[in-house]
Amino acid sequence: MALTLLQILPLAALLGITTLNASPTSANEPWISHYGGGISWGYEKAQIDNFAIQIMHDPDLIGYILVYSGADSCRGEAQARALRIKNYMMKARGVPWNRVMWKDGGRYTGKGLEIFHLGFDRTIVRFPDFPHEPPPKGQIIPECRTKRSAR
Repeated sequence: MALTLLQILPLAALLGITTLNASPTSANEPWISHYGGGISWGYEKAQIDNFAIQIMHDPDLIGYILVYSGADSCRGEAQARALRIKNYMMKARGVPWNRVMWKDGGRYTGKGLEIFHLGFDRTIVRFPDFPHEPPPKGQIIPECRTKRSAR
């Protein structure tokens, strides 16, 4: 289940975003793109490519990857996805390591991963704290196993 516009708007308000588009409307306003984690790798690479192009186009922009894990996500899934995105940006698109950051945004009550690409001016003193919902008391986040391919 993807985040609804009503769920995205508080995050946008926290970041000072007045429009949800692919480029900032002013020098101090971050831009945002958002998609759910259940997309194909090909589609995700297209999203990441656009993100990398925006970062590389503006030397004062720092890319920020924010990944929320849903109620059915596995332990470490958000971190693994954020690192996969960052590594792709650095290795395939040539974004310098110090121009892209990532953060596990915590959990939310929906299902699946929610991924945000944010662009901040590098002169920002402190990145904002992002809202999240802690898991319910007593909830155990499962360890998921990945299938190993035969080599």
